[in-house]
Amino acid sequence: MEVKLCDIGLATVKARSASMSTLPGENIHHWMAPELLTDTPKYSTKSDMFALGMLMWEMAVNFTVPLKDKDSHTKAIEPESGARMALPEDTPPNYRHWVERCCEHDPDKRPQASEMVAMYSEPETASASEPETTSASEPETTSAIQAQSAAAGNSPSSIRIVEETNDGVSEPINDVGPLLTRANAGDVGAQVALAAKYESGIGVDQSDTEAFKWYLRAARLGSTTAQYKIGSFSLTGRGWIYQNDRGVEHDDKEALSRFLISAVEGDPMAQCSLGLLYQSGLGGKQDSHQALAWFRRAANLGDPYAQNSLGWMYQKGHAVERDPVQALVWYGKAAAQENAQAQNSLGLIYRKGLGVEQNHVEAVSWFRKAADQAQTDVDPRQRMGIVNAQFNLGLAYWHGWGVEQDDTEALSWCRKAAEQEHRQAQFNLGSMYIEGRGVDQSGIKAVSWWQKAAAQGDADLQYSIGQADSTGRGVGENAVEAIAWWTQAAAQGHVEAQHCLGEAYSNGRGVEQSDVEAMSWWRKAADQGHARSQFSLGVACFHGRGVDQSDVEAVSWWQQAAAQGHAGAQYRLGRSYSNGSGVEQNDMDALSWWRMAAEQGHRLAQFNLGSAYFDGRGVDQSDAEAVSWWQKAAAQGDADAQYNLGIMYSNGKGVELNDTEAV
Repeated sequence: MEVKLCDIGLATVKARSASMSTLPGENIHHWMAPELLTDTPKYSTKSDMFALGMLMWEMAVNFTVPLKDKDSHTKAIEPESGARMALPEDTPPNYRHWVERCCEHDPDKRPQASEMVAMYSEPETASASEPETTSASEPETTSAIQAQSAAAGNSPSSIRIVEETNDGVSEPINDVGPLLTRANAGDVGAQVALAAKYESGIGVDQSDTEAFKWYLRAARLGSTTAQYKIGSFSLTGRGWIYQNDRGVEHDDKEALSRFLISAVEGDPMAQCSLGLLYQSGLGGKQDSHQALAWFRRAANLGDPYAQNSLGWMYQKGHAVERDPVQALVWYGKAAAQENAQAQNSLGLIYRKGLGVEQNHVEAVSWFRKAADQAQTDVDPRQRMGIVNAQFNLGLAYWHGWGVEQDDTEALSWCRKAAEQEHRQAQFNLGSMYIEGRGVDQSGIKAVSWWQKAAAQGDADLQYSIGQADSTGRGVGENAVEAIAWWTQAAAQGHVEAQHCLGEAYSNGRGVEQSDVEAMSWWRKAADQGHARSQFSLGVACFHGRGVDQSDVEAVSWWQQAAAQGHAGAQYRLGRSYSNGSGVEQNDMDALSWWRMAAEQGHRLAQFNLGSAYFDGRGVDQSDAEAVSWWQKAAAQGDADAQYNLGIMYSNGKGVELNDTEAV
C-alpha cells in the first residue's frame, strides 16, 4: 500500500485569537504548533512541519486524534509543554524518527519542508528506453563505489568508480556524457556513480555541491548507498568521516536521519556509522545500548569496523557485561579481514594480558600484521590502526618485549608513526634524539619532534616539554619556554602543569614574581585534588603570601594533602597540633602526624619525633627511641639531630657511652 501525505497549511488558520486568553482551549486544533498557542503567536513554515508530524502521528495510532478526550485547559497547555501521545512500540524506526523530528517543541529542531519532500515525494519518471527497474530474471545494473580515503585528511582523490555489469565484471566508468544522460533519465546507479565522480574529481571538476545533489536524487529513488553518503556529508567536521566542509551545511541530526534510513534497509556501513553516532551522542542523545545494537547488526553482516567496535564494547563493558572472550571473538573476526584496528587491539590484549595469558611474542605478531599493511587508498580508520601498530611495534623493540631489544628497529618504527602525526611517537622520537639511542644525539631535532607532538594539543606532552625546558634536559634550560608550554597544558586542566606554574610565579622563574598568580594556579590544581598544590596553598595561607594569613585555612589545606600521604603536609600538621595553631593543641595528634611523615623519610619529622620521645610528649619517654629517630635525621644531614646525638653518646643516654662517636 502506498500512502501519500499532504499538508494543506491549516496551521495558519487558527492562530490563537484574543478570546483564547480568557477561554483556554477555544479554537485550538491538536495539530497546532506550540508557538501558535502563546499570547504572541509566531508562525513559520516549521509550524506546518508540526502539523505534518501530528498527522503522521495519527496514522501511527490508527487515526486516534491526539488530545481528543482532553478538557479545554489541558488541550491548550499540553502542546505548549511538549506533551504528546506515545507511539506504538512497533512503529518503524525511520517513521518514528521523522515524526519525532516534526513534533519537536523547538521549531528550529524540526526538518525543512524540502527534507520531507525528499523522503516522501513521488520518484522521478525514468525514460521509456531505460526503465527504472528490470525483471527479476534480468537484474538491474548497479553502480558500486569503492571509496576509501587516501589520507588522514580524508582526501577524496582515491575514490574509485566502477560499474558492476551483469556478467560480474567491474569496469571503470570514464565517459561522463553517457553517465550524465542515464543519471538524468533516473538511473539510480548512474546517479550514485556520477555523484562519486564529482566527489572525487575523477573525469570532472571536483564539486561537493554537485556530488551532494546527485546523491540526494539517488537517495530519493531509494539508494541506501546514497543515503549513507548524504549522512556522511552532513557529518562534516566531525569524527572519522569528514574533517572539512563538504558542500553541505554541517548537521549531525541530518547525518543521523540519513544513516538511519540506509541502516534500516540493511546497509552495514550505515549501521556502523549509526552506531558511532549513538556512541558519541552526535545528532542526538548519547545511547550506548543503541550503539551496541547497530554495531551488532553490522557486525553480523560482516562489517569489519563494526566487528572491531563490538569487540571494544565487550572489552570495556559498555552497554554490555564485560566479556574478554567475546571481545577476542569479535576482534578476531575483524582482524581476519585485515582490519588494522582490530589487529592492533589484539596486540594490546596479549601485551597486557587482558583476559588472556600475557604473551609478548603473540602481541608482536599482531602488531606486525597491522604495521606491515599498505597505507595507500585506505579508510582513515584503517590508517589509524596501522599507525598505532607501528608505534606499538616500535615500543616492543625499544623495551625488548617479545623481540630482541633493538634501538635501530625501535627508531625505524617510531619514525614511521611519527611522520604520520602520531603524537606519542613524535614525543618518543624526540626522546631518542635526546638520548642518542639508535641515532646521533641532537637536541635540535629532539625539540623539533617534541614541538610537533605538543602542537597537536596533547596536554601531557605539552607538560613534558615544559619539564624538559625547565630542567634543560638535552636542550638547554629555558624557563620562559617552559612557562609557555605549561600554560598551554594548564589551560586544558593539566594539574601538574598548573602546579608548576604556581611554583614559577612563586619563585619568579621565567615569569614576573606574583604570589597572587601563584595562589591562583595552585588553587586550580588543588581543587582537582593535587596534593602538592594543596600543601603549597597551606604554606601560602600560613605565611599570608598572596592571601590573607589564616592558620585555620592552612590546616584545612594541609589536612587534604596529608590524607593523600604528603609527608610535608603531615609534618606541618604535626607542628600545628603541637603548637595549637589553627587547631586545638594535642601532643598525641602531633606525634601521630610526625610519625607518618618520619616513616616516609621526612627529616624534620624524624627530628621532632625523636625530641618527643626524649621529652615524653604524647608518648612514653624513651632515650633509645629518641636516639633511633635522631640517627635517621642525622643521616640526612640534620645538624640539630647530629648535635643531640653527640650529647647522647657523651652521656651514654640511649646508647653506650662513646666519646669518639660523640666527637
